[in-house]
Amino acid sequence: MGKPSLYEKHIKESRFLSASTDRVFNYIDDHSHFYAHVIKLARILGGQLDLKMDNSQGRMVGSHIHLAGKFLGKSVSLDEVVRRREAPNAKSWETTGTPNFLVVGPYRFNVAVKPENQGSRLSISIDYSLPEKSGFLQKQFSNFYMKVCAKEMINGTRSYFAKQEI
Repeated sequence: MGKPSLYEKHIKESRFLSASTDRVFNYIDDHSHFYAHVIKLARILGGQLDLKMDNSQGRMVGSHIHLAGKFLGKSVSLDEVVRRREAPNAKSWETTGTPNFLVVGPYRFNVAVKPENQGSRLSISIDYSLPEKSGFLQKQFSNFYMKVCAKEMINGTRSYFAKQEI
């Protein structure tokens, strides 16, 4: 039997994109693209989140990505580290320490980009757990929030390449 998972929950989203694996990977390799929806949502709700990356900008194994600020009136912060990067097909990163994020605890993002027809299949899976101090809101909202994150990441990528075709 394998070792038990650190994560309690799992979601996965996938979509075909009419762009090469190299182009898709280069887009997803820039974490500012993936966090745009979270930063925008925080602003809409009267908060502010700042994304900071180390010198390698999340493009090397061991690279750190940090998100901090206010969300729904609460201080939030999390640190992530890139654990796997195999351009142009796979990348994963996960939180380190204990994230201070309202609706989700530790998590790991796995991104796969595979050639398909004359484009690529982008798959995003997220393994995650509830925060240490989780109440009713976190239990109800965490799954919804993580599904939205995966969909927004895929839709943002799809929209980017749709604009490139025009």
